[in-house]
Amino acid sequence: MKRILKYAIILFLSLLGLVGVVIFDLFGGPTIVQEYISHKQPENLSFSFSGCEGSTYPSEAVNNTSWDGDTFNIDVTITPNCGTTWLFGNYKQVGSDELILGYKTIAPSFVGCNCDFKAKYSISGLEKKDYKIKIKEYSFINKVPKSLRMVYGIWDDVVEEGEL
Repeated sequence: MKRILKYAIILFLSLLGLVGVVIFDLFGGPTIVQEYISHKQPENLSFSFSGCEGSTYPSEAVNNTSWDGDTFNIDVTITPNCGTTWLFGNYKQVGSDELILGYKTIAPSFVGCNCDFKAKYSISGLEKKDYKIKIKEYSFINKVPKSLRMVYGIWDDVVEEGEL
């Protein structure tokens, strides 16, 4: 009886591990890890984002700007594909008074809608002044999860890399 229980526990844990790997794959885990390792974010930038807050029409907007010492904080709303599971941030200063805030999306599924994500760019070391701010999606990565490729054997990756 103990032997059967032991094998049942091992089988259950193996199945649980397999389900975890498939879920990690379906949510773009391998792509996120790969991009996290290779992403070149400026050292003076801190970027964070919240999850999807509902579908809208594309309406990227600057919500709030503030200075905290020498750090310029910019709260924005961006509207990538609602299948997006992860965002990476970047920025570029153009001239002396313009900032382009860029973001790269990872979407392991095509879903036909847009979704509001709140994001925050904190940039240190800039000259204190009013900046003209533009927001731009400079990269879209949709790598079909390996588990779906194995089951269906279709779908090509879509990787659109642009310049910031």
